[in-house]
Amino acid sequence: MSVGLFFDLDGTIMDAEGRFHEILSQVLVEYDIELTDEVREALVGKTYEQLVIALRSAGHTAFNADEFVARIQAQFYSNNVPFAAYPDMLTVVERLPADMPRALVTSAPDKGVSRYSEDIKILQTFPVVVTQDSVTRHKPEPDPYLLARKLLGGLGGVAIEDTRNGLLAAKGAGLFALGVPRAHNGFGAHLSDVADAILSVDDQARWYDEIMGHLAAIS
Repeated sequence: MSVGLFFDLDGTIMDAEGRFHEILSQVLVEYDIELTDEVREALVGKTYEQLVIALRSAGHTAFNADEFVARIQAQFYSNNVPFAAYPDMLTVVERLPADMPRALVTSAPDKGVSRYSEDIKILQTFPVVVTQDSVTRHKPEPDPYLLARKLLGGLGGVAIEDTRNGLLAAKGAGLFALGVPRAHNGFGAHLSDVADAILSVDDQARWYDEIMGHLAAIS
């Protein structure tokens, strides 16, 4: 097969955005930082390093970055609450042919993907996994997707993303950028100017066929 599928993780395959922002809100309170809608929007799809930079750019500079990140990670990766996949995208991944080239391209660190995979077994089926630790430049830079393409033997294909940063990174790497409509992106409305296409908002049962259709169109 001359093309492959490139999946983002958090917000696309699995639902951890709400949990992350709940924990982030709690930690920010400890640092006397208010999680306003503006700040929340600025933090979507960011690595921990980018999160710190965004907060400091917003004027919040009086905190130790390493300690701040460690507090968030300690709570976020706790075994107390299991992580879960979105049923809609889980169905898509489960239906993929066994020989379909696929890669997981995420802003999560290695330890995060390892933790997620304990609860979401389907993640263990991806032969290529690119994480925050795999590259020095992160989404919206194309480096994560360029590396994933290289590791898949130079294949192009369709990247499936739920954030503007992710879609921009995919397009910069020469991939077809397909948006996933979720509540946190206005059910696709916030992605329309950067995505090559957006999956159906009201009919998730069609997602597999839509994805495979876009893949066939660029083959």
